Amino acid sequence: MPDPKATIPQKRLQERETAEQDGAAELALFLQDTMRGGLLAFSEKGPEGLEHAARRMVDAKMKGAAVLLKKFALQPFTNDETWQEAALTLLARLWLLLEGLRNIATQPPLVQADLRTLMGRTWLKKELLDNPEYETITDDWLSVGILQNKEPDALLARHQWLFGLRTGRTAFILEYAKPKMPFPDFALLPNAVTPATLVFYPSNFPQRALVKTVNPALSTAVSYPLNPLPGWDAAQKTYAGALARFPWLEEMLLCVRAVQPIHTASGWYLADQQQKMTELHQEVSPAQRWQLLALTGGHPVDLFVLKKKDKVTPLGMFQEGTYWPV
Repeated sequence: MPDPKATIPQKRLQERETAEQDGAAELALFLQDTMRGGLLAFSEKGPEGLEHAARRMVDAKMKGAAVLLKKFALQPFTNDETWQEAALTLLARLWLLLEGLRNIATQPPLVQADLRTLMGRTWLKKELLDNPEYETITDDWLSVGILQNKEPDALLARHQWLFGLRTGRTAFILEYAKPKMPFPDFALLPNAVTPATLVFYPSNFPQRALVKTVNPALSTAVSYPLNPLPGWDAAQKTYAGALARFPWLEEMLLCVRAVQPIHTASGWYLADQQQKMTELHQEVSPAQRWQLLALTGGHPVDLFVLKKKDKVTPLGMFQEGTYWPV
C-alpha cells in the first residue's frame, strides 16, 4: 500500500492531524457523557439524542463515527437485553476507534487507513484504479448475492458480494442511491461467474473493492474446488480472525460445507455435520426460509452465508455445477 503521508503536502498533513486530534477529543467527551449517564439515560434520549450526537461528530470531522450513531438510531429503542447488548457493542466500537485515533501515529499503514476511513476519509475511485500499489486480485468471480438496505440520510446501499473461485477471496461492491432513483448497473453480472480484476480499498481486512477490468467472456460451468469451511466452529474461528484484524467488522462472506436448514419451535437454524447450529438472521424473510428448504430438500449442502455476529443470512449454493441464489 502507498505511504498515506508520501503524497500529502506538509500543511495539509498538519491540518489532518489537527482534525484527528479535535475529532478524538469530541468523541471522548461524548463517550464520557454517555457512560456517566448509563444505558437507561442513553435509551431515554432516543433516536433524537443520537442524531444530535451524530451532528456533533460531523462537525468534528468524524463522519465514520456519525454513521455508526445514525445506523444505531434506525433500530427501535426498547431497552431490552438485545438493545442493551447492541448499545454496549456500539460504545465499545467507538471507544476502540477513540483509542486508535489517540495512537494513530504508531499504527501500521493499513490500520491507519482503516481509522481514517472510519473518520470519514473518501477514497477516490480514480486514485484506487490508477495506482498500481493498491492490492489487486485477478480471479473468476462468482456474484454470490445482492443485498440492499436502508442507510442514514435517506440513502439506500446495495452490496454485491463476490467469491473468487480460484483464490477463495471474498469481496463486495458497494453502490448508493437515493430513494426512487435507480442504482448504477451491476459491476458484475448477478448469479454468474465473471473473469475480472478487482482493486481493494486499503484496509487491514480488505473486503470492499472496485472492478478494474472485466473479461466479457463469461464462465458458465464451475469446476474449481471451493474448499468450504468444514463447519460452524471453523466459521467462527475465521470470523474471529477477521475481527482481530478489523474490530469494526459488521459482516463477512463465508462458504460452509454440508449444512442443512432446521425448523424448530424456537426458529430457523442451519446445522452442520457435527449438529452444531447457527440461527438465521431476522432479516431473512419467511419466503426465503421456505425457499431454502425447498432448494436443499432438507439435505446438507455447501452454502454461502453472510455472517453477522452470531447469526447468518443464506445467499446461495451450488448444485450440479449451477449456482442457485436464495
